[in-house]
Amino acid sequence: MGSTEAAVRLVAASLYENEFGIDYSRSVKDLMNASDNGSVLAQVALAYCYENGIGTEVSKPETLQYYRMAAQRGSQYAYRELQRLYDEIRPADPEFSMN
Repeated sequence: MGSTEAAVRLVAASLYENEFGIDYSRSVKDLMNASDNGSVLAQVALAYCYENGIGTEVSKPETLQYYRMAAQRGSQYAYRELQRLYDEIRPADPEFSMN
């Protein structure tokens, strides 16, 4: 019915299913367009794509960029994903512990 955010939700849902052998490059382009137009969900979905190489090459910098943009706009999921990613690379030394 013309809802841009509904279209983003459908694209994101198809990406999270991630069926083997499907080319998602068009979906990624649609998400980039929606992200440029302010969709937080598109930013989260793009981060997921870059993290897992769905329709794109795997790219940690792009993953972090999109999760950060979404987290700054209030996405708790994106914030938790940023924490997870940073926890993965943080040294185990007590000096770097966040507790």
